[in-house]
Amino acid sequence: MVDSEAATSAIKGGGGSAAGKRRAVACIDGARRGPPQDCGGVWGYERLLELKALPPDAAADLDKDDRETLEWLGDWDAESFDLTEINR
Repeated sequence: MVDSEAATSAIKGGGGSAAGKRRAVACIDGARRGPPQDCGGVWGYERLLELKALPPDAAADLDKDDRETLEWLGDWDAESFDLTEINR
């Protein structure tokens, strides 16, 4: 659900290089965080989502590449979404 007050505040308040200027585009809603750099495109991102959805005890059953991928991801949270940050 969209927090319209937060969205309006982010659009009006802005920040960064566009501060004080009228914006042509603003994000009003969304889901999930964008993929990390060099994750392998759309298919790599989908695999990251699958790996992050696994229970912690399932890591022992994964192959070496998938275990290394999970280690590389660290505490990356695919479900986080920050409307204010996006509109900045």
